[in-house]
Amino acid sequence: MEITTLDLTQDGLGIVFRDYQVLMLKYLWRDAGDSRPEANNNKLFTEVNKDLEPKGVNRPGASRASIINTGKRFAEEGIWDFREVPAKGGHHRIYHAKITEAEFWKRVTDLVVEKLPEISVNKIGIHSVDDEDAEHYEEITIADTKEYGRWTQTVTAITILKE
Repeated sequence: MEITTLDLTQDGLGIVFRDYQVLMLKYLWRDAGDSRPEANNNKLFTEVNKDLEPKGVNRPGASRASIINTGKRFAEEGIWDFREVPAKGGHHRIYHAKITEAEFWKRVTDLVVEKLPEISVNKIGIHSVDDEDAEHYEEITIADTKEYGRWTQTVTAITILKE
């Protein structure tokens, strides 16, 4: 599974995925009684866009291409599985969840724990917070510093209170 960013301003699945992707996952993780929830791309497109704000007149909240590409990605990453059925114009994929939401979060946790040692000491710097209480705080920056001519960019991850 590949996770390139975590948006810690969001909650739940929104930390890892975009809004339409969260709706896609929830649709196949829903309780469907005795049967396993399944859907093709068209059904996912319809269901997801019921809950998303349109981007404009005749412009759904999530494009058909976004739904198709996300379905393929979820299958490649082992979150979903699929079966192919013959249909007009070729074969169509019918997706179903391969793992539960709890199993997904276990994978995310394992991935984060695995990647933490890769953050080397030279990528962590401590800088004072620039405010009237600066002596009480430290800012820990976890990122590569990038040079842009005269400018330097760093990404601040955490500000902590000194004890």
